[in-house]
Amino acid sequence: MRFDVSYKGFESVTAFGNTNQTQGHMIEVDRDIIITSVYMYRGSTSSTMNVAPRIYNSSNQLIGTSPSISTTGAMQGNWIKFTLTNPVTMKKNEKYKLLFYFDGSNPIGGQGGFSDVNLMKLSTSDNKTNFTIIDGYFVGGGDINPSAINRTYLMSFGLDFYYYVDVNRSFVFHEGVYKYFNNMWVSLGSTVTESDYINYGMEDISIVPEDAWEQLQGDIEFSYYTDAVNKNEVLFNIVTEPFTLAEEWEDQTIKIIEYSDDPNKTESTVTIETERFYFDDEIMNAVDVLYYTDDPRKTTSEMEVTANYSPLDELGKDPSLFIWTGNEDEMDNKNLKVTALPHPKLIKQTRDIQLDGDPRKLELINSLADDGKIKVLFSGDSGASWKTVKIRFDGKPIIKTIDINDIEKIKIHACSPSDILLFGENEWKMVSPTGKIRFAYYFEQREITDVAKLDALFTNEFSVNEAQTINAINVVYDAIDKKYYGLMFMDKTQSYYSTSAGEILQYLDMGTLIAGQIADPVEVFLMNTLNYDVANLRLWVKESIDEVNVEISETNNPFIAVTEINLPRLNSGDTISFHVRVVSKRAAKTGGNFDIMVKSDPA
Repeated sequence: MRFDVSYKGFESVTAFGNTNQTQGHMIEVDRDIIITSVYMYRGSTSSTMNVAPRIYNSSNQLIGTSPSISTTGAMQGNWIKFTLTNPVTMKKNEKYKLLFYFDGSNPIGGQGGFSDVNLMKLSTSDNKTNFTIIDGYFVGGGDINPSAINRTYLMSFGLDFYYYVDVNRSFVFHEGVYKYFNNMWVSLGSTVTESDYINYGMEDISIVPEDAWEQLQGDIEFSYYTDAVNKNEVLFNIVTEPFTLAEEWEDQTIKIIEYSDDPNKTESTVTIETERFYFDDEIMNAVDVLYYTDDPRKTTSEMEVTANYSPLDELGKDPSLFIWTGNEDEMDNKNLKVTALPHPKLIKQTRDIQLDGDPRKLELINSLADDGKIKVLFSGDSGASWKTVKIRFDGKPIIKTIDINDIEKIKIHACSPSDILLFGENEWKMVSPTGKIRFAYYFEQREITDVAKLDALFTNEFSVNEAQTINAINVVYDAIDKKYYGLMFMDKTQSYYSTSAGEILQYLDMGTLIAGQIADPVEVFLMNTLNYDVANLRLWVKESIDEVNVEISETNNPFIAVTEINLPRLNSGDTISFHVRVVSKRAAKTGGNFDIMVKSDPA
């Protein structure tokens, strides 16, 4: 579209100059323009003189001029228009000299007072085109192309010009009405005109904020206008919450229509790439197979089906196997070996755990091989609802509530162990603002060689001692609601002091002390009941009581008190011991409780 602009300076004017002068500006413009006329302001003088414009390009070639105009005193205080002999094109960011030559014996009038004209921007009436004054010229000697810079005076000037811009505008069509966004959604009506697009259409829909799009509920359409004759298509890039075509097309019949102008083409092939699936997943009931042939000699047909099937599948739950033998000596030697696959399992924790501290990294220690799958759901409300969190390509987390009874939805939408590695403090707070959380795990094997094994859940603050393993037909619940799984404190009789959830079973009773006494050391055992080794083990006393110190030592004789016991490794099933004593000072007035803490990392 062509935009015509008229610009005239609004500077105050003062008389200056001598006879036969050329003066003006070096300017730049921030877009390509085509100049048709130039203006000069006639100062307050009664002298008659001839004036003509001159435009030079950066190569000092004269590219614009017009016939001179004889100005008189009657024209003073007015703009004088010079129509160029030929329109002049000024290119974006190139330097041009815009000058005026005048004869006569008195000043013509012009602009004065700019002591520094560098980078002075002059905005035009359309507010979209800007001229920058780079330098000034003022030279005597007639109609010449000046080379010496002189910034003492500048002319007041004006321009008539035009430029072309491809007009691209958009409206949103919503609920039968065309709308555009201007700090709020503005409705125009059920129909719009070309001028509506030009005057109100949105040039860039990406600046519309996300909360504004959320106000448009239901279906929306984009209506696009352009005057670019060579543009035959337009692309809208829309960022949405993550979804799959499987979700959008669920329970729908899909038809694919292909067009071709090839008269010789009689058939086409469509290849669809999907996640791996099994025939029995799709065909749950009895099916009929229809066979067609145009071979008149063929009277029978055969079909071979290879399937993962056992007659035991038909027996339902908990079948019993009875064996009869007439040889009593063989009764104790009958063994039955069955190799089979488990059904997918969903295992839910029945209690909450607390995400203490700042869990910036939480990792599932797991093993996956072949087609084994592990998916994870989270609950922040003690199992009332279950959620999954996905991180979008732009880093934004999206939380979604999943029906815990919908196994197929869990299989598609729940988090993988690698998804959880991307979580930070934000994502965990979305799941559970209070930090109280429980997990549900989905396990699946499709082949005997598949592995889907979860050993442990670790963060930088704690170990969540919940682990499950699927290994062929066996589902091993190593720690689902298991009380003594983790790094467990025991006494010498192997009785635990607490459960893995922190429930107190017994206290380390140091007896009654008189102020100033030191209690006899008590040996405490620490056992690794995890099914994996740990490293960087650290033991310390969390707090002491006023005037009473709790001390720990790796040995009893001698008892060497330390603030922390460090061990490089403790293997699964191994036990270490350490010693604890209480030292009371003479000023001690009361007793109390204290905690001994342990922390480690997976080996």
